[in-house]
Amino acid sequence: MMLNKGRYGREQILSPATVGLRTSDHLTPAQREGADIFFNGYSSWGFGMAVAIQRKEIFQTPGRFGWDGGFGTSAYTDPREGMVGILFTQRLVQSPEPPDVYMDFWTLAYGAMDSASVLSAFGIQNRVTRPDRRTERLYRSRTPGS
Repeated sequence: MMLNKGRYGREQILSPATVGLRTSDHLTPAQREGADIFFNGYSSWGFGMAVAIQRKEIFQTPGRFGWDGGFGTSAYTDPREGMVGILFTQRLVQSPEPPDVYMDFWTLAYGAMDSASVLSAFGIQNRVTRPDRRTERLYRSRTPGS
């Protein structure tokens, strides 16, 4: 519904303006200053969720919105890519830094999407593909012993 600007099926549940307000950055740079524990220099706050404002990783598309929960849930919507992803780990987060499993999940999800869009451009569909080299490189850089 949020990806469809408030529309669910044939019904408009939320106005597009409401969705726009919820999913856009409402903090000034001065308000984010000193709050790196929350924003890490690439995100900010909408109304009720995080909003990506700059790309630091393959999956941090500006405009992407969602939330990482302390009990192991990561859920984001990316309007630019037309993607919704949810990860349920049932693992308590032990620090302000996102766990590696979050980073791995999103890196591989975006990498698979990149691979699928390339294959689709060549008319190849319904095949499981390996992540592209860029995604593999990002994944390996985050995996101990790689």
